[in-house]
Amino acid sequence: MLLLPTGGEPTRLRDALDHAAGQQVSGTILASIYHRRIEAPRSRGLVLLNLETAQTDSPVTTVLPDERSMAALVVDELCSLGHERVGLVTIAPSLEAESRLAGLRAAWEQQGRTDDDLLVHVSPDFAATTAGGLEGALSLLDRPDRPTALACFNDRMAMGAYEAARRLGLRIPEDLTVIGHDNLEPIVESLHPPLTTVAPPHQEMAEKAVELVLAAEAAPETFSLPGDLVRRDSTARPAPQTRTR
Repeated sequence: MLLLPTGGEPTRLRDALDHAAGQQVSGTILASIYHRRIEAPRSRGLVLLNLETAQTDSPVTTVLPDERSMAALVVDELCSLGHERVGLVTIAPSLEAESRLAGLRAAWEQQGRTDDDLLVHVSPDFAATTAGGLEGALSLLDRPDRPTALACFNDRMAMGAYEAARRLGLRIPEDLTVIGHDNLEPIVESLHPPLTTVAPPHQEMAEKAVELVLAAEAAPETFSLPGDLVRRDSTARPAPQTRTR
């Protein structure tokens, strides 16, 4: 197995693929840390991992996280707990953010809820950070009709939501439910209380990509794999005094 880091730079990517071709590899997995869309290069036995091709005329095998279904997991959990007013702390438009927001809205509508009870705060400049989460959470919580639960774009933004709750004198989960995304154990298990979050299918995606590369004759196809909700202690039913309906 040949590992060739590219840092996401187009020139380094082309050089890496040329080098791999010179080594006569039987297949190539082009992987990204983040779910994004690219112009897929021409390469023998190519499988895209966590990447989508921007070309409509270039069929290629892709392995993706099912962002919409993972967003639906969050909605199902919050609705099952009885939350009727939910806030989303997310980031400026990106493939991940757009897909999750669409999934969240669709699942919310399927639960018979209205857009008026789904409050969205978009952190500018892709600030998927603790500071971005703090800003977003304060904006949503410092209002008379505040949501009883927050869904955060990632676990770092959820850290900011915890700090916002502390500043406003809200207890988690008694006064506020918080759910993150990524299941970054150094973060989720260090928070008090430990954070409920969505675990993307990273290992399953990698295993599927290897399987597809080894089956080099398979026709191009897209595989979207679901994640899991990891329940910890940051979720609860809304307190009676905070219900809005």
